[in-house]
Amino acid sequence: MEIVKHTQPFEYYTVDNFLTFDENCLVYNLCLDSLDVNAYNNKSMFFEYGEYQNNAGVNTILPPEIWTKIHNQLLEINDCLSITEQDLNWSFSTNITYDHKDKPLRPHNDDYEKLKQYGAGKIKCLIYLGLNDIDYTDWGTKLYTKADDYSSFVKEIPFIPGNAFIFTPNSTSYHGTEFINGLSSYRFILGAEYA
Repeated sequence: MEIVKHTQPFEYYTVDNFLTFDENCLVYNLCLDSLDVNAYNNKSMFFEYGEYQNNAGVNTILPPEIWTKIHNQLLEINDCLSITEQDLNWSFSTNITYDHKDKPLRPHNDDYEKLKQYGAGKIKCLIYLGLNDIDYTDWGTKLYTKADDYSSFVKEIPFIPGNAFIFTPNSTSYHGTEFINGLSSYRFILGAEYA
């Protein structure tokens, strides 16, 4: 696994083919099979803590060989970033995004130092899940230089099925989504946190 370091607008990492095409398709289809379509369509699965959220969990059970591969690769990320802590562990799950036009996922930083008391992760990893017959233009994670300010956009981590985006949340790690053309299909992600 090749972990590529980037430094602008903040330090982050990418991994092409974190999951192979076949593995990605398998996990994507497990998400489809597990999705409560009614709860997605009526948005009830996104209502939590008294308000609508942009992402919700999809309860998939990963095959042991996929789970082990993902876990081992997450441990490689620890080695690459030289971050290992005795009281922290990786956890990961599949999620789906809903494009709430009135409540988008605006630029925010997930600053670990401020949020660790709530169980936030010291390292975050997003693995994009999808099929090759869907146009994922504008579905990626967008990077910014300021909180809550779309005009501070710098670049987008493209939503390429099987690829991963990794970062250590801090005071400058502003990221979010903006689906200018909407979502034409389900947007599944495997999210991992070292917490």
